[in-house]
Amino acid sequence: MTKWVTGQSGNPKGRPKRGRSLTDLLQQAGNAQTEEGLSLKKAFCQALWIFAVNGNMHAAKLILEYIEGKPAVVTPDSAPLPAKTYTVAASPDDWPEGDN
Repeated sequence: MTKWVTGQSGNPKGRPKRGRSLTDLLQQAGNAQTEEGLSLKKAFCQALWIFAVNGNMHAAKLILEYIEGKPAVVTPDSAPLPAKTYTVAASPDDWPEGDN
């Protein structure tokens, strides 16, 4: 007699369900309605905009980062090299001495 039956799963009920994640709970709570009929997500967004318009720079930064994306960080390794500049004389009279 063998320990395993051919063709039958060793775990017929499957993996046990995990507990609900914080993300799931926050999403469910955000879908609830306010007394005015707005979802809590929309009410939160409106409040965030009001804070930003009234001068709260943290709220303004958060909104801009979500809309435009975070600004790129420039490090010394990723910084572009400075452009080489050349001076062009308009006429031979403007040339430095010795170049004539």
